[in-house]
Amino acid sequence: MKKILIVSLLTVAVFQLMKAQAHPVSPSSKIGILVNGGIVNTYMFNPPFFWVRCIEGCTPEYQQWKKGIVFNLGLSYQLNERHYLYLSGGYSSFGFKEKVIQFEFPNGREDKKSWKFIGLELGHQFNILITDEMKFFLANGIRPEMTVQDEYDVLKKINLSYSGRLGIEYAVNDHFGITFNGLFKSALLKYNKSDRVGFYNDYLPYGLGLELGAVIHR
Repeated sequence: MKKILIVSLLTVAVFQLMKAQAHPVSPSSKIGILVNGGIVNTYMFNPPFFWVRCIEGCTPEYQQWKKGIVFNLGLSYQLNERHYLYLSGGYSSFGFKEKVIQFEFPNGREDKKSWKFIGLELGHQFNILITDEMKFFLANGIRPEMTVQDEYDVLKKINLSYSGRLGIEYAVNDHFGITFNGLFKSALLKYNKSDRVGFYNDYLPYGLGLELGAVIHR
């Protein structure tokens, strides 16, 4: 009887040790390193946007979607099993394609407009569903961003946007995961300067796209 009890206790101890090694818990595990990037189709609310003052001619025949890219690097902090806060910084772009009718181009001239930004995003992630290997999440963030490339001199230097993500995180192991998500990014305020004249409407860009990334749990 004593041998059976000793064997049982040893078995329980071994299983507990294996479980602890498979799922280590420490204060530092609440911190995560985030990296992601993707492609976004960008356009605008209430088009057209007349990006240059034109006395005559140069009326846009149409304006349409243009692809842009996003890239972010940041940190996350786990509040509990379902809630995370994150802070990330990175690069993004907005733009559009257009066809303009001009006197010297009676059949129209196609062109692309693009603006580039660097920003800092503060957000919250909620894990909607958690399984052994997968997390299905919803994330929302606010992003102040600075215009870093504007050859047309039409945008404000500092702008504000919203980022919404819906996706999954696949746990490769206890310390590394791969993320895949959809992204919606939208201006919260107009991006064009108030002192500019000649716009049809204010420039309020938005984008829809996909991101691929990684999470390192320290």
